[in-house]
Amino acid sequence: MYVICDIEWVTNLKCKPFPTQIAAIKVNKKWNIISSFSSLICPPMERKYTKNNVAFTGGDYSDFYSAKSAQEVFKSFYQWLDEDDILLWWFENSDKMFRSFSTAYGQGREPNESVILCDYILSYLKEEFCLINQYTLADRFQIDITRFEKHYAIHDAIVICYVLRELKYPQDLLQFSSRLSGILPYPIERFSNFQYYYDPRTNLIHDNKCCELIDVSIKTIGYPNFEKAIRK
Repeated sequence: MYVICDIEWVTNLKCKPFPTQIAAIKVNKKWNIISSFSSLICPPMERKYTKNNVAFTGGDYSDFYSAKSAQEVFKSFYQWLDEDDILLWWFENSDKMFRSFSTAYGQGREPNESVILCDYILSYLKEEFCLINQYTLADRFQIDITRFEKHYAIHDAIVICYVLRELKYPQDLLQFSSRLSGILPYPIERFSNFQYYYDPRTNLIHDNKCCELIDVSIKTIGYPNFEKAIRK
């Protein structure tokens, strides 16, 4: 099952990062929420962090300092998570930080497989790769996110879910390499000229959004509409 995740962190006086909150939501094929996990994490007491630090969004200052330790939270998170769940992070940096924290506080648990969503979604939308977050896309698609706070981990994860649901993003595309590794999942320029493509190897007709068309080795024949394709 795919699990949309978000994590927030601060750094101590020696510039060592420390998690302040983690959230995750399990979703079905239609990006509907099945279950969720959310927890604040007590930061190290060696430094008094400023109250306006975005990593402390979602609670009062006292809420964080009375929260569970990182070891307790990561233990609970991995108990909630299934071993074959695939973690979806919006930015690569979040995935890297989670893996680092998991090594430190995960009590030897090997992190689950993960996918960087931003790479795929921007490819899907034919956007240039830049720091576009889920809130920007939610605004663009006129999704009502007025009740959500940026940098509150559970809200960040839910907004990602809403964007994916609005896009009706095909989860099958997450099986393929992203554009950053040299393959553009969808849409592919080669398949943008026609609505339907005939594959003579399988005698099947594909919509140009079909993930099987990602295999650029397929020798297809394009048709502007289904009627012409079916009369091939």
